[in-house]
Amino acid sequence: MDTTGAQQSGMVDYDDYDARTRDYSTLLRLDGRCFAVLGAGNGIGRQTASALASRGARILCVDADAERAENVATEVGGIAHVADVTQGDESSV
Repeated sequence: MDTTGAQQSGMVDYDDYDARTRDYSTLLRLDGRCFAVLGAGNGIGRQTASALASRGARILCVDADAERAENVATEVGGIAHVADVTQGDESSV
């Protein structure tokens, strides 16, 4: 197959493409970006903080439980902040 035209146009030559050997680690890098993860102390929040940090993001771990927020922040190299974001004042909205 002549791929000269495909290479010149910037198209991918799928004949040589093998998804099993592709390095996906650089596909989604978040270096230099900051994220505040609410409920980072456990469950989905903890997993989200870990996943974002593993891709280079800086993490602010927000949780109502100071110890849990601190533990996750230490694990992911982030900063902990204690805040109860589940209760609000309706009059301030």
